[in-house]
Amino acid sequence: MSTYDARLATLEKDVAVMQQDIIYKLDENTSEIATLKRITLDHGLKIKDLTDHVEALDFRLNGVKIGLESLKQEVEAMGEKFDKRLISMEEKFDKRLISMEEKSNKQFSQVLQMLATLMNKAV
Repeated sequence: MSTYDARLATLEKDVAVMQQDIIYKLDENTSEIATLKRITLDHGLKIKDLTDHVEALDFRLNGVKIGLESLKQEVEAMGEKFDKRLISMEEKFDKRLISMEEKSNKQFSQVLQMLATLMNKAV
């Protein structure tokens, strides 16, 4: 075998080894890409599930918000009614107090007149 044939055989052998290495590396890469695809798909499903849960929570929170707004309106209405009743009771109390004061003044005046009359008779 000539030197040329020996070199050619060595090169062919090296090319065959490199081809095997390339095929092995491609097979490894394909396997890793498949694994990454599975992981990505799994993460995508989990993200979709989380998104669905967040949307459900958002829907529930909107319901709670509406309920709180309704409750706030009811409390405000009750507060207004309470204020009106308090003002009404305060006005009635003021009227009664004034009436009692006038009555007391009148009675006090009568007592003073009686005392004056008694004093005049006693003198």
